[in-house]
This record gives sequence, C-alpha cells and structure tokens, in this order.
Amino acid sequence: MPSTPHRERKTVLKINSPNANPIIFNKDSTKKLMHVLQTNLNKIQSQLDIMCLTT
Repeated sequence: MPSTPHRERKTVLKINSPNANPIIFNKDSTKKLMHVLQTNLNKIQSQLDIMCLTT
C-alpha cells in the first residue's frame, strides 16, 4: 500500500450550460443534498397519501 495521505474523493457535476459553474460534491455537501432530497421525498409522500385519502 502506498503511503500517500488520504485525499477526500470529490465528484464534480458539470452542467451543460455556457455560464454554469461546475458543482463539486464532497462528503459534507453530499450529506446536505441527500438530506434535502429525503425531506422533499417525505413531503411528496405525505401529499400523495392525502390525495389518495381525498379521492
């Protein structure tokens, strides 16, 4: 095993738009993104449940 210092892996998301900056995901920002997505999913799920009850 090489004794190189551990570097955090980053994922870069490049948006196909002339003036868009690439978005860099590290561990921290990915956690935040996942939290936002989960929250939105929960909201959608509860709205769907309500729709099912009212129809």
